[in-house]
Amino acid sequence: MWAKQTVIVRISPSIVALEDAEEIARRYVDRLYTVRVTSTSFRFRQRPPECFVKGSLRTKRVSEAVSIVFGRLKPTMVRKRSCKRKRRRS
Repeated sequence: MWAKQTVIVRISPSIVALEDAEEIARRYVDRLYTVRVTSTSFRFRQRPPECFVKGSLRTKRVSEAVSIVFGRLKPTMVRKRSCKRKRRRS
């Protein structure tokens, strides 16, 4: 089973603040609970790395500003609470 690991929003002249990145990321994330800021992007983690099969992570660019990292979930982690997809809150 494939799942989202991270949503990456690139920093640009129009996206410099965390609030700007969160607004864009909301279209793609299952939840906003942790973010890491690098010199080039905001990274919104969806599931911990240990949920995924080693070497299975792939990045897909979905727009000029957004990329999504997907990976294959480990069979033993599919039911683990931190690895499950969280429902979006309206």
